[in-house]
Amino acid sequence: MGAIFFAFVVVGLVVAICFHIYFFIHRKEKVVKKTSPIFGQLILVGIDLVLISQILWDVTQSTPVCILKLWTLCLGFGLIMGNLLAKTYRIFKIFNNIRVTSLVIRDTDLLKFSGLVLLGEVILLSVYTFIVPWPSPVVVQSESDSLLQFVICKCPDPSIQTGLNIALIAYNACLVLAGVVIAYLTRNVDSAFNESQYIAITMYIYLLAGIILIPLYYTAGDSQSSIDRQFVLRCLGITLSMYFSLIALFVPKIIAVEEDKKERRREEKERGGRGGSEGSTHHITELSSTGAGGSTTGYGTSRTGRSSSM
Repeated sequence: MGAIFFAFVVVGLVVAICFHIYFFIHRKEKVVKKTSPIFGQLILVGIDLVLISQILWDVTQSTPVCILKLWTLCLGFGLIMGNLLAKTYRIFKIFNNIRVTSLVIRDTDLLKFSGLVLLGEVILLSVYTFIVPWPSPVVVQSESDSLLQFVICKCPDPSIQTGLNIALIAYNACLVLAGVVIAYLTRNVDSAFNESQYIAITMYIYLLAGIILIPLYYTAGDSQSSIDRQFVLRCLGITLSMYFSLIALFVPKIIAVEEDKKERRREEKERGGRGGSEGSTHHITELSSTGAGGSTTGYGTSRTGRSSSM
């Protein structure tokens, strides 16, 4: 089962890297520029980090791994939510501008906003990592099965670890709730390529996954079947959420870019066809004028090329 989920994570990483390359190559396309490519790239980095955290979760645990898997997961989700909130906030502000004057919100302003969201993650993770004693792998004896032992990452003081876990979950839950509210308010906005609708659907998926999976994960118990259930819940919830983010947030843009390129090629082909048709008509008219008299031929030739008849 672990190999199957590992394959899914690797495929997700490969797809995310391909999207990085695709949108960098097409960063000057009108479709991509309208949706602020810098935010798309940062969201993809966040997806990369979240998927990498799932690999770290399932390797041999050590103190560095215990720290890294939590940092990659929280920083990745912070990057995703910070930049989705920034994009949604801009849509909300522009289309709810009471004043008649145009409202300009620069990318740099929104990057500061997403940076503040990420700073909140960094502060909580820094407390978890540096202020309290480092979490380290501990072999735990199952209470329901005397023959079962398993390894978890644990701080020396369980109450501190519980409090920090609650703080991290609450902080990210607030981000998701804020995103859901703003996404709901902008759900009918006719933004570029219906981007606001795709962002809203992504927020709803995050909220639904959190409501269903987090309680099940933390109340699973410590039997062998419970540990397996935790593994499946974590991998399915996080991996499928990232897959859905890739599909909902980026595939419509790729389709729009390719359709725009196809439309431009069709227009260029039509212009080329019209140009060739006009050239043929002009040549036929010139030949008929030649039959009527030499002076007309000289005028027609001078119009097109001013050659030896002058």
